[in-house]
Amino acid sequence: MHAHQLTLEKLYSAFARLDSATMAQRYAADAASGQAHWEADYRFSMGSGSEGRRVHNIIDSRFTFNPPGLIRTPRDSFDFWA
Repeated sequence: MHAHQLTLEKLYSAFARLDSATMAQRYAADAASGQAHWEADYRFSMGSGSEGRRVHNIIDSRFTFNPPGLIRTPRDSFDFWA
């Protein structure tokens, strides 16, 4: 598996676990590039105690990476109101 693919898989699995520390470890300062297409399903709630509405986002992401394979810059695009 390519180092960039491994970095992105670790990033998104940490995202699913709400593990911000592991997500932060995937980012760095210098770059090469990559992209991903992913879909996120979750509940969005404006307040505590509310069940919230179901959300399904289709996201296209582009990244730049440093030589060791850490993410330098992420850019996501999706239809926020869909």
